[in-house]
Amino acid sequence: MIAAGSIISGMVTIEDNVWIGPGSVTTNRVQFSKDCYIGIGTNVTTNTNPGTKIIGFPRKHMPRF
Repeated sequence: MIAAGSIISGMVTIEDNVWIGPGSVTTNRVQFSKDCYIGIGTNVTTNTNPGTKIIGFPRKHMPRF
């Protein structure tokens, strides 16, 4: 799910069951792996691992959910 107000730039790969929070910003050539959660207002500049929960700015990896 991509929430309103998210900015996704360029060529981004989004796999199954990914939640991208409102106000988050994603740069070009990022891959969101399966079962990821991107919190509100998070800037994503690198690829994610499966099942990752990322929140905040600067981004912090949270325990698996």
